[in-house]
Amino acid sequence: MPTYNEKSIPFREYGVFEFRVDGVGYSLTAYQRMDLPEEERQWVLVPFKDKTNGHETYGGGRYLEIMLPIDARTEIDFNRAANPWCAYDPRYTCPVPPLENWLSLPIEAGEKMFGSAHPDST
Repeated sequence: MPTYNEKSIPFREYGVFEFRVDGVGYSLTAYQRMDLPEEERQWVLVPFKDKTNGHETYGGGRYLEIMLPIDARTEIDFNRAANPWCAYDPRYTCPVPPLENWLSLPIEAGEKMFGSAHPDST
């Protein structure tokens, strides 16, 4: 997966979360990081962008980390949406949310923008 500092991190698609907001269906793909030892792969990453990025929330998107195991009853909780570490320090390597995880609605729950730093062209 490409990152904001032009590096890449190996992830694999783990699964897709499907949900509805006001009767409209959406989906977000979850990814598992592959460069970690097996015993450290206890979570999946759901990187996403939404209509709040760049003015209410970090311009580069936000992340949900969901602990395994995941099944059909697993819920995503946008209250846990967090800024990536690169929102606070550009020296961190943070994955860019893939296009399939760009939502066409605002997600107003979760962590808001930190200071004025945000990549607004991504």
